[in-house]
Amino acid sequence: GSLLDFRKPGEAEAPLRQALAIYRKHDSTDRMVYTMGRLASALAYLGRADECEAVLRERLALAKSRWGEPSPQVANAMVGLGYTPHRLPGRSLAEAEELLRAAVQMFRKVDTSGGTSATGALNGLALVLANERKYAEAEATYRELLPLWRKKFGREHPDLAVGLGNFAMVLRAQGKLAEAESICREIVLLQRKYLGDAHPRLATSLVFLGNILTMRGQLTEAEALLR
Repeated sequence: GSLLDFRKPGEAEAPLRQALAIYRKHDSTDRMVYTMGRLASALAYLGRADECEAVLRERLALAKSRWGEPSPQVANAMVGLGYTPHRLPGRSLAEAEELLRAAVQMFRKVDTSGGTSATGALNGLALVLANERKYAEAEATYRELLPLWRKKFGREHPDLAVGLGNFAMVLRAQGKLAEAESICREIVLLQRKYLGDAHPRLATSLVFLGNILTMRGQLTEAEALLR
């Protein structure tokens, strides 16, 4: 797995396929499901959408035959199939939405973590809804996610910034600029604290905040941020 962690998916593919072949011989379903997920991530990173989707469909079928429904393993496999390929060209957002909605409902049936196990499915669903320009539904999903994220990560965690940024974009798309501004300011504070003043992600957030301030007519502060 370290090859993927170091962003070397091309090198990761061969050992992952070798590992998968070994697990197939030993009928090690748990390890097969995990390895298929890693292999699909590598294929998605390489832009090989059809192969990625095929691996994830097999993974979902394997999870269903091994654990049945409802189960967290099947729900996780649904999230993988719904979320991973949708970012690639030519994928069906409608199917992705259907899978992620089903995964959310399944997690709710089997959850033992106070709701936090559904965060991945909800996050994937929110992203797909935003890509479909179903902004009101995406916003509602993010509002459900926010307390779960804070429960899982606490109020100050660098992983919060990514999700908050996506939420802010959904708010901006609907003209809810005051709330989008407030969230952007929270993101900037988090990134300054955990990434430092010279990080490119902070620069991106400052540009986004500057654009929102411009839209709100707060031109002096916007100009200072965008310089």
